[in-house]
Amino acid sequence: MDYLRPIFHDYLNEESEVDVAGYSFYRDVISKELELEGYEEASDDWLAQRKEQNIVRANAILELHDNQARFNRLKEIFNSGSVFPFVDAGISMPSGYPGWTKFLNQI
Repeated sequence: MDYLRPIFHDYLNEESEVDVAGYSFYRDVISKELELEGYEEASDDWLAQRKEQNIVRANAILELHDNQARFNRLKEIFNSGSVFPFVDAGISMPSGYPGWTKFLNQI
């Protein structure tokens, strides 16, 4: 989950920097450098909480407009090998992939 690491660091640093004898330190750097085991444990806990929040959100969406039944049917069709997901190019842009126009210009 390396792509979530910067978000975890933002979470750790929400409460501002730590000042010690006139020097400022980021909380993510302190925990990672001085207590790696605690840092990893905090990261695992944060990931578990994030996963649970996402599951709750997904379940709320599935409860709308009979989405659960549609989703279950789509899973059945997908598992049978009759369909594959096609995702619009715009969804990949936050991950650093070019949009459609930029992609076409590159090739």
